[in-house]
Amino acid sequence: MRRLALGASAARPLDFFEACRRKRNVIDYDRASVATHTEAGEIFAEANDFFELVEHWIAAIILN
Repeated sequence: MRRLALGASAARPLDFFEACRRKRNVIDYDRASVATHTEAGEIFAEANDFFELVEHWIAAIILN
């Protein structure tokens, strides 16, 4: 549903977050120390970019 609402521009970040979620599940249930500080920084940067995408999407809806 999120993909339909946000459009094609959200596909890459949503796929990225899905991969992160899957990795988190492996960490939570199977192993520890799997994620690196670099990966955490990448997730943080991607989350900021996604936040901006969603804000622009909301603004476009409100202005229309």
